[in-house]
Amino acid sequence: MTKRIQFVMMCVLTLTLPMMASAQVGIEKKHKSYKEDYMITGSAKGPFYDPHTKSYFELRWQKKGRKWRQAFLEAQSLNFKDTSGRLALVKDLETHNFIQTHFNISAATWIGLQYYCDERRLNWADNSSLEKGEFSAWHYNWARRDDIRCGFMSDKFTPGLNMKSHMGVSYIPLGKEMPAMWQASGPEKEYDFFIVEYPTGKE
Repeated sequence: MTKRIQFVMMCVLTLTLPMMASAQVGIEKKHKSYKEDYMITGSAKGPFYDPHTKSYFELRWQKKGRKWRQAFLEAQSLNFKDTSGRLALVKDLETHNFIQTHFNISAATWIGLQYYCDERRLNWADNSSLEKGEFSAWHYNWARRDDIRCGFMSDKFTPGLNMKSHMGVSYIPLGKEMPAMWQASGPEKEYDFFIVEYPTGKE
């Protein structure tokens, strides 16, 4: 009887240990370069050069998460090939497909798009506007959720900035074999990932 119990326990452990290890590894498993790069650069993957936009794109990761405005400011502080970064502009299908191909977007990931609620205006990180009829990749249900609220970024996190009521935009994963799509979230929402673009103009 004792041997049978031991055998059953061994079988259970054999089945559950890989699952526990997978859960513990978490982000390291999904983003292979995490262990090598994060402690040095905070980079999860990239930078990769996109000949269509003549920019490099990099997926960044921060352990404690970032509000949209914090990610916006941090992207601007980064530099690659003597070029300052910015949150990624995804203005056409080609860029959208490039990001889907090169990054495993398995969690909400900020991009360089912001919705000004009072004016009902969408602005890119380069201060250009996303106009009606131009490319977009919205989740079909993004504006119907009850938990999405516009608001002001707290001065605690961005002192001296007079922010209008706004929501940041991120990619959100929809499931296996499906491309991530855009989602707007309130200013206090924190996500671990953001995509930085370095518009070098050349490789």
